[in-house]
Order: sequence, then structure tokens, then C-alpha cells
Amino acid sequence: MYLSSTGYVATAQVNGNGYAAPGMPTLVQRGLPVNPPAKIKPWRTEQLPRFWHTADSAARQREAGQFFQALRQRIQYPKAALVHQLGGRVVVCVHLTPAGEPQRVVVRKTSFTLVSAAPEAEKSLVNEAIRVAQLLRFRPRAEVADSLVFPMSFTYD
Repeated sequence: MYLSSTGYVATAQVNGNGYAAPGMPTLVQRGLPVNPPAKIKPWRTEQLPRFWHTADSAARQREAGQFFQALRQRIQYPKAALVHQLGGRVVVCVHLTPAGEPQRVVVRKTSFTLVSAAPEAEKSLVNEAIRVAQLLRFRPRAEVADSLVFPMSFTYD
């Protein structure tokens, strides 16, 4: 096998598995490398700021962005909802201890994209919203129990 490049002839090393430039080792790759899927561990958030108490609107918006990013990173779309192609929105109220830990999680409102969806699919979205809400951690606030109401959207594409 000969490769021509800018007027001179270069000889390539050829063996049964592939080829390489002269003096270079022959590297063979059969298909794309397969990496095992990373195991997703449910992890707690770092201590998030209690952004709803921040007076400066720019800082509040930045801190709220951190909060919603933490939510997006932890949501795992439930299989039952995927099977039924169900999406929706779950509004959650999290009651916090002064230490910033969730004390109680209450589902305030739900709305789903399909009217006649399977009950197990709807329940799986609600359970996922509760699970993610229980992973949240906020900065401690001396002697102040607090609560936060926020939506979690599940979009099926």
C-alpha cells in the first residue's frame, strides 16, 4: 500500500489488522469503546443559600439559579412515566429545620400532560419530586424554621 502526499511517496505499515505510518505502532480499534453507564447515586446537595430571604434581586436570582440547577442535576425521570410518555408539573412545599434539613415534604399541586394516564405513572412523578426535595440542604439559620414552595417540571420529549 502506498500513500502519496505532496509529491513524495510514503510507505505505510500494513498487517492483517490495520495500518500505520512508518515507525509508528499499529493501533486497532474494533467499534467504539464501550464505557459502562455511570451509576447515579442520589446525593444530597451542598448547602444551598436560602435565596428567598435575599434582599438583593440580582443575588437572589443567581442563588435561585443554583437551586434550580441542583434540582435538575438530581431528577431522574421515572421509568413508569417514560413508558406512558407522561410529563407534568409537581408543586412541592418543603418545611425546613433551622439546620437547613427538610423536615417534611408536602405535595401542593400536580398537573399532568395526559388526562387518562396510568395512576402508577402519575405516582412515580410525585414520588420522584418528593425524593429530590428530601435531598435538598440549605444553609443553617439560627432558630428559624422555614418553608419553600417550588415547582418541579417533568417534560417528556
